[in-house]
Amino acid sequence: MVPSPSKDLDETSSGHLRAFLLNKGTPREYDTLEFHVSSKAGFLWDYINPNNAQAPPLLKRHVFPNFKDFDPNASNELDLKSEADTRFQKAVKIHDREQTLFLAQEEALAEVSGFLNQSVHPDHHWVYWKKATLRERLAALRSEFKPSNNARIYEVDARYREALKTSRIQMDAWLSRYWGVYTEAEELQIPAIAGYHGHLDFLKAVNAFSPDFSVTQTAAVKKAMFDGKDVNELPSVQKLVKHFRSYMRLRKAQGLTARQLSRGTLGVTLNGETPNQTGSSQGYSQGSSNNNNSRRNSNQNGNRHANRECLCGVVHLFGGCPYICPSVRPDGWTEDPEIRKQVDERIANGTFALKRAVKLAQKESK
Repeated sequence: MVPSPSKDLDETSSGHLRAFLLNKGTPREYDTLEFHVSSKAGFLWDYINPNNAQAPPLLKRHVFPNFKDFDPNASNELDLKSEADTRFQKAVKIHDREQTLFLAQEEALAEVSGFLNQSVHPDHHWVYWKKATLRERLAALRSEFKPSNNARIYEVDARYREALKTSRIQMDAWLSRYWGVYTEAEELQIPAIAGYHGHLDFLKAVNAFSPDFSVTQTAAVKKAMFDGKDVNELPSVQKLVKHFRSYMRLRKAQGLTARQLSRGTLGVTLNGETPNQTGSSQGYSQGSSNNNNSRRNSNQNGNRHANRECLCGVVHLFGGCPYICPSVRPDGWTEDPEIRKQVDERIANGTFALKRAVKLAQKESK
């Protein structure tokens, strides 16, 4: 029978909370448990792996050799003749060696079995407590907590869509949760992340943390999509996540607050206003009366920093433009020669205020 658990199942004798690898009984928890058990088992894992259809047999306890099998006429081991005694002593050595291996195997199995019992919450011990061997116990846990791929696809798909929600959660916590679910979704190849969906979903989600990064990278992904390029020609979602982390670390190192990052205020302002990033002279050469009217209208609209088109054609501020500020370029970024020509021409033909705003953006981004 299963031993009676202590009154407080989640605490050790020292009063500290006990960490169970298999607590809620999710497929991911089982995968984590199986990984740790395999690491603990070492070479023994080949004999207890529940994923294999057949496993090599474990060593059995070796029976000590009977001296009468070597000389039926001998009354004891001392009566063995020379030839029979030689064969008997050789058999004893083989027995001792196999017995040593067997005891080492049993000790390792007991250690892994104890680790399994400590890693599985007592509420789940019923799944395997009647199983005789360690491999049968692991197989029972796998059958109970890691369903077939067809069932997991629906479960992971639902968790993936939930992980894309960024409201009321810190960026690091969200990234950790998102990446864990995305890894499972990628393993199962669910349709939700096929093609460009994984890239676009991630970039849409991170817009809550950094609109500049989201808009710039989304434009690059959509351009590749419209040009008919294969998704494998783009950086993987894993690299995109890495670029985003680096981008946010850079912005944090520049002293920007979380609120500024979420609003995308990475560019410069002119006379307290966001400069017109289209390159036209309108908005830069107006007098103080027009500026006052602009401020008054902006206050009435409740938005003084409306998104405007950059010189490169993407909606973001100068400080977030990779064509203007090299320091914001993510790893692996390559410029489009046509867009580069367009940006250079607009700067060269722009007003003094436009050129000044570009220089200030470049200076602040360093």
